[in-house]
Amino acid sequence: MPIETALVDLRLILRRIEHARREQAQWDSRYLAQTVRRAIIAPLEELNVMDGLRRLQHGAIFALAPIGSIGQLHARDGIDVDRELEEAASLIRKAIAATEAARTPPL
Repeated sequence: MPIETALVDLRLILRRIEHARREQAQWDSRYLAQTVRRAIIAPLEELNVMDGLRRLQHGAIFALAPIGSIGQLHARDGIDVDRELEEAASLIRKAIAATEAARTPPL
């Protein structure tokens, strides 16, 4: 996958995470879980990133997994949704920074 495409995809995923962070208190548990699964986790799993970014990609997926399984495996009140979304956002920000650094040739 070209670096520019990866950056666009990573930024889109980050925007989705940030939207979920802002709005999640207003969403019912089912909608939150479904949105995180479909709009964030699924595209993140399909993203083909550089080898050095796989750890960050998997870390973000791991952080989001409890939210995505609310109602199936977890109760919403047993998950710190804000913390998990922030952790995932932090990992995606690091992936964006690493991808941007990879596209910039050294001076």
